[in-house]
Amino acid sequence: MNHSPPLKTTQILLAEENTAALQSLLWHLSREAFEHKLQILLLPKETEANPDLARDLQNAYQYYAYLNGGYQADQPFICPVEVFAYNPTEKTEPLLQGQETVQILLSDPLSQKQNAGLKSLSQINASLQHNQPPQTAQPAEIWHDEKAEELLKNCVETWKQAEPETLQDLWKSSAGALYRCLQDMQLWRERGLQTHSVLFEPLIPELLATPQAWHLHMLLLLFKRVYPLEAQNLAKAPVFFQTLYPFYLQANQQHLEILPPVQDWEVTLLVITYNRPDWLKRTLESILAQTYPHWRLALIDHGSSDSTTGYCEKMAQQDARIHFQRLEQNQGMLGLQEIWQKFCQECPTELLAIVSDDDWYAPHYLETLVNYLQAHPWVAKVFGSYQNVDIHEKPLQAYGPLYPQACRVEPRIELQRALVASMFSEHHLIRKQVLKRIVAADPYVAPGSEYAAFDFILGVKLPALFEVGYVSESLSFITLHGQSTFIHDASMSYYLLVVLEEIIKDYSALFGSNSFPLSSAEHFMREQIERNLEKFKQTLFSLPDPKGLEQQIQTSQKTWAQYLRLKSEFLPLCHPQKASLFSSDPEAAYQYKSPSLRY
Repeated sequence: MNHSPPLKTTQILLAEENTAALQSLLWHLSREAFEHKLQILLLPKETEANPDLARDLQNAYQYYAYLNGGYQADQPFICPVEVFAYNPTEKTEPLLQGQETVQILLSDPLSQKQNAGLKSLSQINASLQHNQPPQTAQPAEIWHDEKAEELLKNCVETWKQAEPETLQDLWKSSAGALYRCLQDMQLWRERGLQTHSVLFEPLIPELLATPQAWHLHMLLLLFKRVYPLEAQNLAKAPVFFQTLYPFYLQANQQHLEILPPVQDWEVTLLVITYNRPDWLKRTLESILAQTYPHWRLALIDHGSSDSTTGYCEKMAQQDARIHFQRLEQNQGMLGLQEIWQKFCQECPTELLAIVSDDDWYAPHYLETLVNYLQAHPWVAKVFGSYQNVDIHEKPLQAYGPLYPQACRVEPRIELQRALVASMFSEHHLIRKQVLKRIVAADPYVAPGSEYAAFDFILGVKLPALFEVGYVSESLSFITLHGQSTFIHDASMSYYLLVVLEEIIKDYSALFGSNSFPLSSAEHFMREQIERNLEKFKQTLFSLPDPKGLEQQIQTSQKTWAQYLRLKSEFLPLCHPQKASLFSSDPEAAYQYKSPSLRY
């Protein structure tokens, strides 16, 4: 590493990296370095320095410098944090020749090996905490500062206006230093991923139109978004960007992926029906009444034995957009999975939706969702509020509005909401390609399936991986009654515990380990196990023959195995003190109530 000559300062800190004292003093030292011209010489334990620690010190210093107007955009950037190869057993004097030093500060354990009269970091720590507590000691607190918000806006404006030929030089200037500083602040960790949408959303259409606008890629990375670049395209970027892009992708783990814009605005709908012609009539009438005309319907009769088949044939003859198919025998849940997989494989359009034969849409359902997609063509799906009704269409419970207005949903909220409300966006427009992307996480589909199907997996995986749109208006209706075409061959508890595993994994990848509230995870697990035990007890008392008990034990075994897996591997990733966003008011999970959730 090339080094500029150390600055002449009143104090020099010889900091041995990886010491506990140095880690705990990161923000204290950075403020001291800025305010009192303290130069930090970072001394690696091994032959190679720890680049992460040096970068943390540099970026923390840069933050204080920018916050206090210490640098101008047109000036070269110099940071008084240098990295030197150094053997702790040697003396310090050769390093310090020519320096105007008043005091030398040593990190532990260097202070134990050198002159006993020199201060150690533990002494500095006690002094700072007693006499001069820092105004900002942790990154999570920084973004409540109006000055920091202003710096973020300035960074976006500076890079947004950059010309392609100036990017390399801009990266070497103070603008590049500010960018690195803001990246390391991880502004989304506590505030969520949609807090600064007014800054990054206008960048997305511009990037979709000009995929090699490297400065826009950079800015989206700052907001934990990524528009994937293939290797051959990345090779065309400036040298600094070829390093920056993969580095921040790895350092910040999971990003929300920006999808290429939708190209085909026709929608393919799927309705599967079985022996319910009266309810099916209401469903089809609601589809035919849509104000958006560009749809086609795959209507599947799953082996009905009543008048359903004749009614379906009649409707297909009346409207060429309806494509009817009859299956001779109802194959239960396995048959439904096969229908879904075949439908996705043969679906000719990019946008698709499924509606149960006892549910129905508001007349402007498709028009509203398509309009949203056309305004935001990079999202993975869009959904709206809905209502549960009884067989007489009397409202039972409203799901929504979940946000005060149309928006992209906040993953931090949605991943916590799923465990409180146990709700899912059954009625949505979804892009077929994302069903392939998440199929490996779906425990409900058969091995070897190409497309995900489980509503709960769609509800939690898509907001954690992509941008998901929401419109607040109630657009669809779900009928609750005793009849069902679904045949559950196992307890739902196992599948929901798998969903919990995916929630914890994605939440940790988005917001850092030990960030998901432990209390929410434990409560959800307890609910599922109690439900599983109750079902086992009912089955035990209803079995006419003890031989049937063995099958029930096998069914429950994988649920217990998943429970133990969660307890040993994933609960340690949760935060024991953090409360759920909905702990004070669970009803807020069903309807937007409080701006305190930072929607």
